[in-house]
Formats: sequence, C-alpha cells, structure tokens
Amino acid sequence: SEGLPGNQASSLSSWYKESCNYDSKSSLLLSSVSSHDFSGTPVKEMMAGFSSCTFVPVSSRGNFKGLLFLAMKQTDAGDSQFRSSSLEFINAYMGFLGLFLQERTNGGVDSGFVPKPVDGIDSFENVITGDEKMLELLGLAQKVADSDLTVLLQGETGTGKGLIAYAIHALSNRSNNKFMSINCAAIPESLIESELFGHLKGSFTGASSDKKGLLAEAEGGTIFLDEINKLPVSMQGKLLQFLDGHRVRQIGSNTEKTINVRIICASKGDLKQQAESAFFLEDLYYRISDFPLYIPPLRDRHKDIRLLAHHFITRFARETQVDVPGYTPSFMDALVSYEWPGNVRELEKCIKRAMVLMRSGDTLHQEYLPSNVAESGRGFVDGDLITPLRETLGEVECREISRALKRTGGNKSQASRILGISYPNLLKKIRLYGLIRR
Repeated sequence: SEGLPGNQASSLSSWYKESCNYDSKSSLLLSSVSSHDFSGTPVKEMMAGFSSCTFVPVSSRGNFKGLLFLAMKQTDAGDSQFRSSSLEFINAYMGFLGLFLQERTNGGVDSGFVPKPVDGIDSFENVITGDEKMLELLGLAQKVADSDLTVLLQGETGTGKGLIAYAIHALSNRSNNKFMSINCAAIPESLIESELFGHLKGSFTGASSDKKGLLAEAEGGTIFLDEINKLPVSMQGKLLQFLDGHRVRQIGSNTEKTINVRIICASKGDLKQQAESAFFLEDLYYRISDFPLYIPPLRDRHKDIRLLAHHFITRFARETQVDVPGYTPSFMDALVSYEWPGNVRELEKCIKRAMVLMRSGDTLHQEYLPSNVAESGRGFVDGDLITPLRETLGEVECREISRALKRTGGNKSQASRILGISYPNLLKKIRLYGLIRR
C-alpha cells in the first residue's frame, strides 16, 4: 500500500465530490475503472493504472472529515476487483473511524452528553480488534445505529458493553442529545422507580421537591440500562409498559407524558435462559431484544490479546512519559494463555500493574504480572507459542521507530541514521504504523 501526493489526492477528492453531486455521505465503487470515461478530467492519467477502486467518505455527526481512496493496480495478482461486499465492510469501519476522529478533535467524549461515566468509553480507541467476530459486531452496531430498535448487548463483564452502547448512540441521529447510563444493580429497589420515572413533591417521605426522572431527562437521546437482569421484578413490568407506549407517569401524578428516547440494554448473563427460568419477565425479554448483539469474551480472541496488550503498554508509557518498553516472550505467552474472566478491563489493569512494577529502562517480565496470570504461562518455554513472524517483527519495528523518534525529538533524519535505514524507508514505515506526530 502507498499514499498519494497531495496534488493527486486533491484532484481525486474534487472528482469524487462532483461525481456524487457533492454528497459527501455517499460511497463510490468503480468495479471496473476501464468502463468509465475520464476524458477531460484531472484524474484521467492517474486512473489509467488502476483496474478497480473505491471512494469511502469519513464523516462524523454529518461533518465530512476526509476521504479514503483504495485502488487495485492493473498488475495486481489474483482478484483485482473490489466488490460490494468489500465496500459494505469498509463503510462500517469508516463510521467508527469518523467517531474516533471526532473524539480526538474534542479531546474525548463530550462530557455534556455523558452525565454518568461508563467504564471504557472515555476514548473510542478502546475498540481495538482484529477478530472477525468483533469486526462483524462493529458492522452490525453501525447498521442499527440510525434505527430506533431496542438493542440488547450480552457479554461477560469487562467486554465493553458500555463502549458499544455509546458507539451506537454516537453514530445515530440522536448523537446531539444526551446519552445516560443507569446500572440497574447499583440503585436500591426502593429508589429505582423514582430514578427512572421521577416523582412529585410530597408523593412519599423524603420527596422534598419535584424530580424529573432519567427517562424524561434523556428526551431525544439514549438510555443505557446496564445489568438489566438485576432490575427488580416490580420494575420489569413498569419498564415493559413504558416500552409499549413510551409514556411516563411520575410518582404521585395522575397524568402521563410521552417521551422520545431510545433504550439500549445490557446483561452479563444469558437473559433468555433467565426468562425461561422465570427470573426475568419473558415478555420484557422479547420486547428489549429487537436487535441482540453478543460480545465474545477475550479468551476467544487470542489475536486481540496481543493487539490490546501492545496498545495498553504504549498508552501507559505515553501517560507516564517513559520510553515504550519491550517484553519477554514469556510475558506475552502468559497473557495469551490466561483465561481473562475480567476480559479487556482485567487485561488493562494487569498491564498497568506490570508497568508500575517495571524498573526504569527495564523490559516487561512475566514476574511483573499478577500471580494467577503469570502461573498460566509457567508451562511455556520462551518461544513455545508461535506468533506470525510478520506480526512479531512489526511490533518490534513500531516500538524501535517510536523510541528513535522520541530520542531525536521527532527529527526523522537523525532517527533514520540511528535505526540504520534510509530516510525514505523510515517515512514509509512511519505511515505504515501510523506514527505521524500529532
């Protein structure tokens, strides 16, 4: 893969906008470049070398952020044609990239839209995956975002249900309104009705003033009901009634008010099984599972363990202003072989602990891991777990280039001499690993 000079990129962008009548939300797929007439356009010569190409806009909240141009050369071996299925996948991922760029620009999720913080959504970079099932889930989440279907997220603790819930909200047409998170297990049973529906002054002991209720507070936005399986049975019936008509009645009031709010629910356990066992209202289960999404546990995503570990190491090094450390093979083997009952959240805390215990200038060793994690890798001699060579070399290259750039204050000429590679080759690798300094 390679980038385009600025003048060519500008010409392509202009031609794309004209072809789409300046609708920057539309993707454009040219399965066969040769079947299109580019006569009289500034891209004629450039397009002559391609057999197939696609233009995919990157946008967030309706604002055009950039354009992704992918092309296959005439000389490419094998299948040299983009298909609609390829475009569908790219479109899904671009939606999440747009949100990531929006949050980077704003310095994180807009706190005005998140009255209660949800674990894992303070930066969208937490959605890091190379797992096919997770990529498929992200595509489905992007597709359901603009609908008003009630989404049910199921997965073990720490898998990122809150993160996916916020992503669905932020990619939807409700993104300019509130996203409110409620942990159903954290609110006492005696207070949860008042929290959700509100109350009038004097309606019960302690009601010293009117309270609006979270459903009304989130008007036009999204309510995320985490641990919905912990909702008291008495409230399950009231929630079912609300979902049927989207009307709320404050405690102590005789009038109902229609509320426009989208509901996203999450459960750690198998909610269908709980409904069948009469621990959860069966009618409510079917009402909230318009669009169920299952988030696979980290132990089933070995590739993601490496990706996430490398990400957390790099992030914590940046936060503590130290060089990105290396790690021994046994350190990574222990991470990969551990079951991770706490999933991504547990891995994050594990890496942070190891970074705290590591001495300055040291390498991350297996002994810096919690005993239960370290023990999971005791049976491996360094090298027993085979990693794809390209992935291993890429991690080393990325780390060493980062260290060289930091040591030289971003001077690429000096960094190339330290690394013993040519300046053009260094620039190519900087683009490859996304190491352009912000």
